[in-house]
Amino acid sequence: MNLLRTKVIPTIDDLNAKKLINWYCFLVHDRSSGVPTTLDDNLPYVHLRFELPDLSKEDDFKNNLPDYCSMTRRMSPPTDMSGVDKTGLKNEDLNLGWKILGESSE
Repeated sequence: MNLLRTKVIPTIDDLNAKKLINWYCFLVHDRSSGVPTTLDDNLPYVHLRFELPDLSKEDDFKNNLPDYCSMTRRMSPPTDMSGVDKTGLKNEDLNLGWKILGESSE
């Protein structure tokens, strides 16, 4: 919770204020979920996902991320969302599923 309060939320607030994101969501992972780290690392990791309003501003977005953000990359359109039945989403759009997750993150 401290990481969310002191680092994640200020970063999201800054990106929102600069209009560099449409929405965000986050998940908390550890090494057992595939975070690339060492076997002795038991720390949690916050996985942030963003939708950019204009993909031409991807460099602006990346340049506004603090140093603690690592492994930043563009994701291809999702083909699944663990545990989600996409037939319940409008046009089976998994981007909408991530956006809904983001609303619950907020």
